[in-house]
Amino acid sequence: MTVTGRHPSASAREFATAIAGTLERIKADRSGAVVTLSPHAVQAARELEREPAPGPLAGTPFTAKDVLASAGVPSQAGSRAFANHVPEADAPAIKLLRRAGAVLVGKTNCSELALTPWTGNALFAETRHPSRPGRSPGGSSGGCAAAIAAGLVPVSLGTDYGGSIRLPAAACGIIGLRPTPGRVPPGGQLPPPPPGSPRAAFSVVGPLGADVNHVHGALQALDPEHHSPLPAMPPSPVAIGSAEEAVRAAGTALADAGHDVVMVQPPFMPAAEHCFTALRELDTYEDLRPLADRLGSALQELIERAPRSLDASAYAKHTREAERLRMQADAFMAEHPVLLLPVARCELPPPAGAPVAFEDLGPCRAISLLGLPAVAVGGIQIVARRGRDEDALAAAAMLERRP
Repeated sequence: MTVTGRHPSASAREFATAIAGTLERIKADRSGAVVTLSPHAVQAARELEREPAPGPLAGTPFTAKDVLASAGVPSQAGSRAFANHVPEADAPAIKLLRRAGAVLVGKTNCSELALTPWTGNALFAETRHPSRPGRSPGGSSGGCAAAIAAGLVPVSLGTDYGGSIRLPAAACGIIGLRPTPGRVPPGGQLPPPPPGSPRAAFSVVGPLGADVNHVHGALQALDPEHHSPLPAMPPSPVAIGSAEEAVRAAGTALADAGHDVVMVQPPFMPAAEHCFTALRELDTYEDLRPLADRLGSALQELIERAPRSLDASAYAKHTREAERLRMQADAFMAEHPVLLLPVARCELPPPAGAPVAFEDLGPCRAISLLGLPAVAVGGIQIVARRGRDEDALAAAAMLERRP
C-alpha cells in the first residue's frame, strides 16, 4: 500500500510499512530534494493506531522546507548559521498537519535562509530537477516541489515571499498555493522575520501537492476554521491578464469548459511589482548581521548592500501606496473573481546553477504585495479574491483535467 491521501481505515502496520517505504525511496533519490530524514516517522505512523479518529490526512507522508522548525528533526535553513539546529517545537503549520494525521518524513532543501529564488546552499549543494537534466526546480521551495515531482511524497510545506512556492511548482509541474495571508499560520520560520520588516509583511507558509485534491486537503488541515469545499465551477468572468501563450491557453481551456472569459490586463500590476521591490530594498537585515560571518557570499553581499537603518519616511510612503494598490486590486477582483497570470518571465524549468533573476518574478511579487491567493499550475498562476483560495483551486482543478 502506498499512502498518498486520507486512509483512516488502514491499520497502523499499513501506515508504518508505507512510511518505511517512503523513507527508502527518499534514500534512493538522487535529486537532493530531501536533505534530512525524520528519525521519528515510522514511530509516528505506528502511533496512529492509538487514535480512534486519526484525522483526515492519516498516514499521508509529507516533507517541510528546511526553514520551518520541526521538533526533534534538524532544521538548518540551508545555512552554516543553523547547522545541526534541532528545534524543540514544531512550526504551527507542521503541527497542524501532524494533528490531521499526516506524517513528517523529512526536510527539503532551499536556498540559504530562503532569500534567493534558487535551491542550493553550502550545506547541501544544489537540488536537481527530478526529470529534466541540467535544469533547476526553481526556488526557494524547490526541494518541496522536487520531492513531489519525483513521487517521494504527495504533499510538502513551503514558504513564499515573492514567488518561492509558485516558481518551483510551475517548474516541476505540480500544484502550489500561496494562501491568503492569515489563513495559514506563518510562524516557526528560521530565522523569524522581524516584525515590521518586508519579510514579515509578505512571507507566508503554504502547501504544495501532487494535485489539487492534495493541496486542498492540506489547506483544510492548515486552516481548520474554514472547511470550505471546492466549488464545482469557479466564479466568472475569468480575466486573462497576459498575452503569454500559457496564460491564453489556460483561458481557452476554461472557456471551452463553459466559463465567461475576457482578455483584460489589470492596470495595477506594474505599480504593484515596483512597490514590492521598493519595500524589499528598504529591509535592513539587521537581524542577520550578527550571523554574517557564517553566511554564504550571496547573503553577505545582500546584507552589505542593505541600508543600515530603516528609512521610515520611504517605508510609510510605499506602505500607503501598497494599500492604495490593494484597494484597486480588490475592486478589479470584484468584477473578475479569477485572474490568470504568468508565474515568471523566464524559461521554465530554469537552467541549473544560478538563481532566477528577481525581476523575472515580477508577476509573483506583485501578487504578494496585493495579498491575494494564487495557485501555480501548468506554468501560470491563478489568482482569486482575498480569502477565496478555493476559487483558485477550483479553476486549477479544471485545468488539471485538460487532456
